[in-house]
Amino acid sequence: MREYAELPTVQQVQPGGRAQLTLPLGTTYDQVTFQLTNCSSTDLKNFKVIVGSKAIWDVKDGGVIRDLNAYYGRVEATGMLTCWFYRPEMITEVERTLTSLGTLDVPSVTIQFDIDSGVTNPAIKAFALRRRPSPLGAITKLREYPVTFATGGKQDIDNIPRGARISAIHMFKSDVTHVELVTNNGAGAYKVVDWPKALLEAAQKQYGRSPLTAKATHVDLNVLSKADQLMPTANLVDMRLKPTIESSGGLTNVVEYIDGFHGI
Repeated sequence: MREYAELPTVQQVQPGGRAQLTLPLGTTYDQVTFQLTNCSSTDLKNFKVIVGSKAIWDVKDGGVIRDLNAYYGRVEATGMLTCWFYRPEMITEVERTLTSLGTLDVPSVTIQFDIDSGVTNPAIKAFALRRRPSPLGAITKLREYPVTFATGGKQDIDNIPRGARISAIHMFKSDVTHVELVTNNGAGAYKVVDWPKALLEAAQKQYGRSPLTAKATHVDLNVLSKADQLMPTANLVDMRLKPTIESSGGLTNVVEYIDGFHGI
């Protein structure tokens, strides 16, 4: 049975403040939802979910989380922002709950973000959907890796950290046209992905995804939504993402890892 709970007060909710929510320990969190008044998800900057002293989610703002929710078809009501630890898009209930956030054996869990200094009279409440206690097991880790390119054309990104399994890489730049993902570059190289953006999106839609065409290109390595389809990277000697872009400028890779706490 799930419990619908209001969480403790979010501290330091003020323009320019570093807000913090401390989660009560013991139970297992499927999701934490923020009710936002006089502010939006993109006003929550430097958004982090921290277990102990380690950030397992670290993205530029809450808008990134909202975008990922949209891609997976996780319905988000107006004025709400939900951190999904449970993954409703997975095939079986065992797989959906695999990454729910167990807190039975951790010292602390906090969610932190900076509130944009330009907002007026912000108010934020937090609520949780949670269930019986469990220890921390496999978790989703969200990490951002921004790069900047001086020219358009085919690029080569070779510094995405390896070690954990990858569920998806979301490339936030509006003009990506083609993507290659290559492991063990050179002799023995294997192309995991070599498709144009339009074809990637067509396949993703066939599996129930909602690609963010205007702002991102998704390399979804688990469109089947099965835990055994995640891409292992622990034994790779090299991994390169090779997007073709129409113009110079910045591109941010948001990587979804599935990992243990002590991993990447």
